[in-house]
Amino acid sequence: MKRFAIFLTLLCVGALVFTLTQYNREPVVGKRTLSEWLENRFTPMVLRADVTNAVRQMGEAAVPVLLNKLRAPDSALKQRLRRSAQGKILSYAWLNSANEQHAQALLGFDILGTQAVVALPQLSNLLFHGREPERDPYATLQERVGDALSRIGLPAFPILREALTNSDSRVANGALRGLTRRGILAQEAMADFIALRHSTNTPMVAMLPGDLAFVCRDCDFVPLALEYLKDERPLVQQFALLALGSAKTNQSFIFPSAVPFLTSTSWTVRRYASNTLMKLDPEMARNLGVNVP
Repeated sequence: MKRFAIFLTLLCVGALVFTLTQYNREPVVGKRTLSEWLENRFTPMVLRADVTNAVRQMGEAAVPVLLNKLRAPDSALKQRLRRSAQGKILSYAWLNSANEQHAQALLGFDILGTQAVVALPQLSNLLFHGREPERDPYATLQERVGDALSRIGLPAFPILREALTNSDSRVANGALRGLTRRGILAQEAMADFIALRHSTNTPMVAMLPGDLAFVCRDCDFVPLALEYLKDERPLVQQFALLALGSAKTNQSFIFPSAVPFLTSTSWTVRRYASNTLMKLDPEMARNLGVNVP
């Protein structure tokens, strides 16, 4: 009995030491770990500026934790529960724990910026070779990695550029996500984007003008969208027209480029062309017989 009590005591002490060791692996600022700062980013008690300052003080020490958060897997069970009626009565935090980890990782990389350049080798490896046991409904691992690389900025550009033409569509899509999240990266990649029009990955090509128009706030997407209008694939034409319809400047310059698509053999393309022309110049569009409710 005495031996058992000693064994139990040693076991408890060992568990306590292990827990404290694991806990202290995260950098600490102001008595809060990195996770605690990131978890409380939306609470009234913590200002966003305080979170930013704390993460920047941690610097490179925060990178291993952020990489682990970025890789956090989302189980198939939780995905099914979110889609089912049971998902409405279960804990939202538990069901979406992986997504929350991913959001924390991206925020951390966003705050660190170029302070996180030490993560580039590992992020590059994840982009080109990373695999997930379960399919994440929000974003693939490669898309999350591309997003993280974009937040580091220009030092990540060579990695994203190389991945853009990778034969694995997951890798290419991850690179595209990263390059279209920051205007400075998108501008650097514009020649690559134009060359990408000849890719056989039609969904990726089609989405590019829209990503630049609606996701990247400071991207000059008009030249690219006009170039993509030359493509013969209706899906590519549709999204190029959609992007052009959101243009805030040079409407009179763009207008004539969309007019020929009013007579496209594709009903969907004709519809997109009509909507685009009405957004650019309603009066001129009506003069051409365009009438979109």
